Amino acid sequence: MGRKARQQQSEERARPPKPAGSHVRLVERLRALVVPTVEAAGFDLIDVRVHGGRRGARHIQVFVDRWAGKGNVTIEDCASVSRKLGAMLELEDASLAECALEVSSPGINRLLRHADDMQRFAGIRARITLHERIDAPRETAIGSIEGCDEETLTLGLEDGSSREIKIEEIARATLDPTHEQWLELGRKNAAEEAHVASPETAENPRRDEEFAMARGEDR
Repeated sequence: MGRKARQQQSEERARPPKPAGSHVRLVERLRALVVPTVEAAGFDLIDVRVHGGRRGARHIQVFVDRWAGKGNVTIEDCASVSRKLGAMLELEDASLAECALEVSSPGINRLLRHADDMQRFAGIRARITLHERIDAPRETAIGSIEGCDEETLTLGLEDGSSREIKIEEIARATLDPTHEQWLELGRKNAAEEAHVASPETAENPRRDEEFAMARGEDR
């Protein structure tokens, strides 16, 4: 190894490491900023993701949904929430306001954040990733949601058995519907939207396309 290479290696070792969890703290701060604006606009915050950073430009993704029984998220909804969030970030954090901001519906493989979310989608298949343990590798369980309370999620497995999982053991949970369940969710969402839509909105042919996009039917 030459002198220049050794010097470069020494400099890299001396360079202070990136603070542990800095990305997590950024996402948590962003979530705290976003929640009041999203809820004030009449929506439920599903997830916040931040991509890029360091040398590249940051990209913020915000996923929102209507409360259960209130219909689907439309393109106009996403645009309206995006404008509100942009204005809020300009006041609260100029550096975040400069990031590319994308607001969209959670899609069919949406994140399930808590017991109420899981109970809402009872009967639908879900993918549950458990926290990694010292004595076992990270595990993923797949099954239909049979029930959920504040402490335990019950999954119906393919072999006909049931499995109970403590909520505290879950690292991440997402919907993973079968094709038939996906179609049924689409029909249910369309029915909810028709129930809450005004007559003039329901008669607008443009809405059919928007509903399909909001439900993730480009899949």
